[in-house]
Amino acid sequence: MHPAHPRISDLTGRQRRFGTRRSKDPAAWVGQGTAWLVYDAARDCYHCYWLVGRPNEHPIERSTEPSAADAVVWARARTPRARIRLADHRTYWAGTDPTPPGFAGTWTQDSGSTTLRPRPVVPATRPRPALATRPDSEIDQTPAA
Repeated sequence: MHPAHPRISDLTGRQRRFGTRRSKDPAAWVGQGTAWLVYDAARDCYHCYWLVGRPNEHPIERSTEPSAADAVVWARARTPRARIRLADHRTYWAGTDPTPPGFAGTWTQDSGSTTLRPRPVVPATRPRPALATRPDSEIDQTPAA
């Protein structure tokens, strides 16, 4: 049988912490990290997460907002980096920092739909051409007997 491995706390006399040290006051982190805003179709709201650390792995604060505009205001009050996933399942940049590559676009007030809009139905076949009509002069105008 193998001997038990000593714990880090046994070696140093105190327990070692990994990751970012978080203060209890989220105001100390303003301007850092990234806000993630995700639409929840089942509840018709946005779940908002503010993450800091490397690479954005420690949640500092979270919220639920009723609309995309409210979620973006919540995020921008905390960090200049925000990404939002709308009801169309695409991720847009909503921060005030320059847009990094890999996003579907930049969020604007007009792009903030909270309901899925049905896509237009495209007919599978071409529309039928209109029936050709003959001019009145070619129609037999003899009275029926």
